[in-house]
Amino acid sequence: MPEERGPFELSPREWEVVALIARGSNAREIGAACGISAGTVKHHLTNAYEKSGTSDRLGLVLWSLRQTAPDLVELISLAFANLQAQARERSAGTALVAQQARQARIAGLQRRLVEVRRRLELIRLGEVIPLHERKSRKTHVAAASPKPSSAI
Repeated sequence: MPEERGPFELSPREWEVVALIARGSNAREIGAACGISAGTVKHHLTNAYEKSGTSDRLGLVLWSLRQTAPDLVELISLAFANLQAQARERSAGTALVAQQARQARIAGLQRRLVEVRRRLELIRLGEVIPLHERKSRKTHVAAASPKPSSAI
């Protein structure tokens, strides 16, 4: 005697097929596990698709989760949304850090360029001896100051 159920409720065999689908089994493997042919498995799948309003295996598995464990599905959905948000933030944060690092390098190069231009102008005016021509500030100062003559 068949058990009583509504028009949109899956039969026990359809639930069994859906459970095996959720584990990643194909029609041949499900048929072997249930002792039925792959064609009968496909027939059960067609019935399950119609009753659930889905059109593929993933949709059917998600529908079955919503029917059997709605809190779990909501928790998984929230966790997934949170992971996606974190990934977007991390991606945006990485891009921002990289952009800030580039801007800092550019600012440093611009400061260095200003310093080089200033030094070149001073060298052009003869006010500064280029760095590569002097050994130290003391030597430079000593060379610039007049030496006392000892032969008087």
